[in-house]
Amino acid sequence: MNKIPAPGITKRITNALLTISAVLLVTQDVSAQNRITAPPILVTASRLDSGLTGAASGTSTTIVTSEQINQSPGRTLPEILSFEAGVQLQELYGSTNGAGQTIDIRGFGEPATANTLILINGRRLTDLDLAAVDFSSIPRDSINRIEITRGNLGGVLYGGGAQGGVINIITKSHFKDGIHGEIKSGYGSDRLREINFTASQATDGYFLSAYGNKVLGDGYRENSSLRQSTLAFKLSKRLTSGDVFLHVDFDDQTLGLPGGRIVDPSTGQNDLVNPRGAQTPNDFALSNGMAAYMGGSFFLNDDTELILDASVRRKDQDSDFRNQQSSRDTVLTTWGFTPRLLVNAILANKNLTSTVGTDLYYVDYNSDRKSAPNNAPFTRVKAYQYTAALYAQSALELTKKLSMSFGSRIERITTQIGDTAFPNNPGSFGYPQTTFRPTMSDSDLEYALNLGIDYRLNRHLNVYGHIGRSYRTPTLDERSGTAYALNTFELQNQSSREVQTGARFKFRNILTDTRVFYSKTRDEIRFDPDGTTTFGANENIEPVYRYGLESTGSIKLKKALKLRGNLTLLKAEFGAGPFDGKDVPLVPNIVASAGLTWKLNDWLNFDSVITYEGPRRLANDEAGNFKRLADFTLWDIKLNGEYKNLNWSASISNLLNQDYQTFGTASDTTPGRYSVQTLPGRTYFFRVGIKM
Repeated sequence: MNKIPAPGITKRITNALLTISAVLLVTQDVSAQNRITAPPILVTASRLDSGLTGAASGTSTTIVTSEQINQSPGRTLPEILSFEAGVQLQELYGSTNGAGQTIDIRGFGEPATANTLILINGRRLTDLDLAAVDFSSIPRDSINRIEITRGNLGGVLYGGGAQGGVINIITKSHFKDGIHGEIKSGYGSDRLREINFTASQATDGYFLSAYGNKVLGDGYRENSSLRQSTLAFKLSKRLTSGDVFLHVDFDDQTLGLPGGRIVDPSTGQNDLVNPRGAQTPNDFALSNGMAAYMGGSFFLNDDTELILDASVRRKDQDSDFRNQQSSRDTVLTTWGFTPRLLVNAILANKNLTSTVGTDLYYVDYNSDRKSAPNNAPFTRVKAYQYTAALYAQSALELTKKLSMSFGSRIERITTQIGDTAFPNNPGSFGYPQTTFRPTMSDSDLEYALNLGIDYRLNRHLNVYGHIGRSYRTPTLDERSGTAYALNTFELQNQSSREVQTGARFKFRNILTDTRVFYSKTRDEIRFDPDGTTTFGANENIEPVYRYGLESTGSIKLKKALKLRGNLTLLKAEFGAGPFDGKDVPLVPNIVASAGLTWKLNDWLNFDSVITYEGPRRLANDEAGNFKRLADFTLWDIKLNGEYKNLNWSASISNLLNQDYQTFGTASDTTPGRYSVQTLPGRTYFFRVGIKM
C-alpha cells in the first residue's frame, strides 16, 4: 500500500495546521477599527457552498449561472458543462436526460468518474464505487449556479478524487415571501417526455421547497430506454445568527444497456450499418437512492461562522448482463459529518480569510455477484471504509495587487474488504471457498497541499500561478474487480503533483482567461484487460503526464449580443513501461467551441454553440494498434423566452446530423475487433412552463 509520509513531513504538516488554527483564534478578535476590508468572495449565506470560488489564488474557476443554464442549447448538465474549456463529455448510450454521460476534466479517459469530484452545495456526490454521478437526478430548475475548478486544488478542501477538477453545483436556497410554483413539460426526439414541478413557500423566516421530475424516453438505441423519477424537499429556518436546514432527496431509475456496436474485419461483422441496434437487447440497470442532509450555519461573531453538516446517502444498484450470465446487486451507504469554521482575521495587518474543518466519513459496501438476477450469489463482496481528515485553506491579501492562498490536509483512511464464496450456488464454476481472496485490512495516511498567488499588473491584467499535491484512494469497485475476476484487493493510492500558471484580461467588453498546466500522476489506477487474472485486473501504473493549454474568451458586441469561445489543447501520455510515450485512451488532443448569445427582445433569446473535438484512442488501445475514433463537429441551437408567467424553449442538438462517437473499446483478444457507442444524429426538444 501507499507509504506513509516520512515522520518529518507529517510533523511539519500537522504543525502547520495547528499554527494556522492558533493564528485564527488569536487574531479574530482584533478591534473593528483595525480591520481591513476583505476582497470579494462569492459565498452564499453560507453553509457548505462557499466552495473554491474566490477562496484560493492561483487558479481559475468558471461560474455557470442559472441564466446561462436556461439559455444553453445543451439539454443535460454534462452537455452544458462540456462547452467549457478543459471539460470533455463521454457518452455511452445516446440515452435521454443525461443518463450514461460522464464528465472528464484534464484528460483521465476511462477512469474519469473517479478523478473528477462532483459536489452539490459543497457535499460529495462522487461515491466510493465506479458509478458515475447521475446528473439526470438533479433538477435543473433547482440550480443557482455551477462552479468548475480545474486541476487538483480541491484535494485540500474535499479530499480524494479531485485530481482532474471539481464541479460544485449550488442549488437555490432562499425564496421570495409567499407561495410560488412552476410546472414545466417537454417533448423531444425518441419519445422523450418530461414533466417537472417547483413549489416553495417562505414566511416568517421559514423556507420550504419541493422539486420533482419524471422522465420517460425510448432512447436513440434499441434497449436504451430510460425511466427516471426524482423528488427533493428542502426545509430551512432563518435564525438571528444563522440558519438550520433539512434536505431530503429520492430518485429511481431504470435504464436499458444496449452494449457497443461491433466491427470485426476478420469475420466481416459491421454493426455500424445499423447504429440504432443493440448488441445486448436484454441487459438493463436499476438504481434507486435516498439522501438526507441536516445541519446549520451559525455566526459566532462578525468574523466567524460555524457550519455543521451531517449526511447519509444510500444507493442500491442492480445490473443485469444476461448475455454474459452476470448480475450484480450493490448497496452503498455513506455517512458523513463535516463541521468547519469560516473565519476572517487579521495577520500582520493583512486580511486573512480561512476555512478550517474536519471530515468524518463511514462507507458500507455490499455487492452480491450472481449468474442471474433471481439466483443466489456465488460470491459476496463486503467492505468498510473509515476516513478522518483535518484541513485548513486560507487566502491572504498581501497588498492591494498581490494575494496568495495556501492549504493543507491530512487524512487517515482505513479500509476493510473481503469476499465470501458460495461454491454450491449457480455460476460459481465450482470454485472452492479457498479460491477467493481473504479479507484485507489497511490503514493509510495521506496528505494534500496547495499554494497559489494572484498578482494584478494593472486594472486590465491579472497573472496567477498554483502548485499542489492531491491523492485518491482506490474505489471499492476497483478493489473488488469484475463479477468473475478474482482480483487482488491490494492497490496503491494514486497521487498527483501539478503546476499551472495563467493570465486574466479584461478590457471594456472583452474578457479572456488563459492558463497552461503540467501534472504528473503516480500509481494511477487503470484497468488492464491482460492483468493478473483471466478477466483482467485494476492495476497501478506510473507515471502518467498531462500538460496543455486552456483558454476562454468573450466579447459583448452590444448589450444584446455576446460572442464566446473556448480552446483546450491537451496531451495525456504514459511515461514508462510498454506504452511509454503513447496517448492515454479516450482523450482528444484538441477541443474547441464557439458560441453566440443574442437577446432578440424582452421575451426571446437565441443561443448557438459549435463544438469541435479531435480524434481519440479507443479504450484498451494503450499500444495504439487501432484506428482512432474520428474527430467531429457539432452545432447546437436554442430559442427560449418568457412572457408574463409563461416560459418556453425549443432546441436542436447536432443540427448538421453528424455521425460521431465519444466512447469505444478495442478488443484485447481479437486483432482488429472493436466496439463503439453510437450516438444520436439530429434531435429536438420543446419545453413549456407556467409560473403560479
